[in-house]
Amino acid sequence: LTKLEAQTLGFLIAARFCESLNSVVNEFDFSVEGRDLLIDVAAAALGVERSLMTSIISTDSALHRTGLVCFPDANDCKFESYVHFLDCSKFCTLISSRVSLKHLFSSTLVESPAAELKLEDYAHIPAVERVLIAYVKKALTTSRRGVNILLYGMPGTGKTQLARLVAAQTGAKLYDVVPESDKRLQRWKTANAFLEHSSNTILAIDEA
Repeated sequence: LTKLEAQTLGFLIAARFCESLNSVVNEFDFSVEGRDLLIDVAAAALGVERSLMTSIISTDSALHRTGLVCFPDANDCKFESYVHFLDCSKFCTLISSRVSLKHLFSSTLVESPAAELKLEDYAHIPAVERVLIAYVKKALTTSRRGVNILLYGMPGTGKTQLARLVAAQTGAKLYDVVPESDKRLQRWKTANAFLEHSSNTILAIDEA
């Protein structure tokens, strides 16, 4: 995030979870053109031009693309109806204490356990070693973008274990998107953005 994006995120968190500031913000009636009013309030609070805040509070912004904050259309008079955070239970703690990134994203992204199966367990599928592992290794070595692999099959056939095995065989770190139906797409977006500049990393979405 840019400095202003980080400041905006900080203001939105404070305006949502700090009771005194929330009561002030909700003196405004957001039921009429709530998104525009949200932009005006944030711009005034941070002392910046409205045009700058318009780009930050939009569906094309880094805050929205990463899934940290969503700015839904609503028909409500309350500020909080127009600002939805990735994880309210985690974000509210930022008001009173410093929170590590690992803790902040623990409901979104977790490091995958080690594989329980070995390469010989997939000897009946030669393409695992010849194609799949070779392809992933090449993709990681060349930092190729847009590499996605779908593992399809009946429950219990070893798809999750295969993903973990591929990570182990290629020396990559494997992360899992937490498998919750609530805000799962938002969590995937955040995980994707969080890991975008990390090297030798694979992101797994189980029960996709």
